[in-house]
Amino acid sequence: MKKIIAFSSLVFIFLGNHANASIIGNKVLKINFTDANDAKAKATWSEPGKISITENGLGWDGRRNASLDTWIQTIPLAIGLSWRPAQSANITAQLKPEMKPVTLPNGKTYTPFIGSMFVRYSADGKHWSTWQAMAYPKPKGKTPIERKFTAYVNVPRIERTEYMSYWYKYQKMNVPWVSDEEAMVKWILRDDPHFFDKSIPFVGYVQFLYETSLPANQRITECHVTASYGLSGLHQPPKNREVYKERNDIPWRFKAK
Repeated sequence: MKKIIAFSSLVFIFLGNHANASIIGNKVLKINFTDANDAKAKATWSEPGKISITENGLGWDGRRNASLDTWIQTIPLAIGLSWRPAQSANITAQLKPEMKPVTLPNGKTYTPFIGSMFVRYSADGKHWSTWQAMAYPKPKGKTPIERKFTAYVNVPRIERTEYMSYWYKYQKMNVPWVSDEEAMVKWILRDDPHFFDKSIPFVGYVQFLYETSLPANQRITECHVTASYGLSGLHQPPKNREVYKERNDIPWRFKAK
């Protein structure tokens, strides 16, 4: 007889000693740049002596046709589950408000470039991939004004070869839960402390970098990031199935010391 246990968006169906499910989820990072405490807790930026937070957002005040090269970097966003990290993710990042036209001293106007958004990923919060440029909408015949960026982050299969070799060995061990990849990662690092120096086999965390030439008096009020992912739910249940209640609502949490 099938035994079904449901936790939020997950449904595990136990067939003998195996469990299967579709695991679909998303994680959100929202930064309010009109709130100094929230902004400083979730992001850093260049030129802190010139760029400031006010009730109108993050930016600077100056001549109407002036701009300042700057960057904003978010804190890492954990995705997946504490016992099973993601291998890929669909990313959307949006800054508000939209770009506004700038009027030059001669009376002519132009719309500044929306800037560039980059994403990178990490397995342990210490070793990171290179920054990947995110795409943005390019309306035909128009200058883009919406600062909305998208990307698909995916780990190459070849990058997971050594990790999966460890995984097959771990499945044969007498441990509380052979499908607990957090415990497996700790076991791998005991054998090879420099494992993540050589390989980033999954997406535990994503982080974002925005670069722009920020016009004077055009402050950024909000950054909203969503990372959506799908995981295979095929796994061996833990010896103590109460563990599900503690682990399924927690994203990937392992971090290198």
